[in-house]
Amino acid sequence: MRKIKFRAWDYYGKKMYEVDELSFDDDGTIHGLLKDDYYGRVYFNEDCTDDGEPEYFILMQFTGIQDAKRTKEFPSGKDIYENDVLPEGRVFWSDEWGGWFVDNDEHEEIRPLCEIKEPVVICHIYQRPELLEG
Repeated sequence: MRKIKFRAWDYYGKKMYEVDELSFDDDGTIHGLLKDDYYGRVYFNEDCTDDGEPEYFILMQFTGIQDAKRTKEFPSGKDIYENDVLPEGRVFWSDEWGGWFVDNDEHEEIRPLCEIKEPVVICHIYQRPELLEG
């Protein structure tokens, strides 16, 4: 069974957090606890309605796949999350096709993530957005 987990990008603080807990209200508010090296755990809540304003925390789901690069820190490979950037493009979830896909910024090629033989995470789009600029 695939492990369900999330991470959260602090849009204003420019820091990635591992999500410890999540809950959702009927009105569209997300509540969560983030793991933090300094504070221990950080509480947040977000209105997840699309009002055009950037949210304070941007949630990204784990795809269930690790990349092919093995290191001492990641002996099984680094976890691949949505919005990670691979040499082939950005990882995203498609409701229409029901799966994880990778596309380049021009949408010239969209491929299922599972078809990439040895995916390698370069970074996530919030670290280096220029990698996806045309």
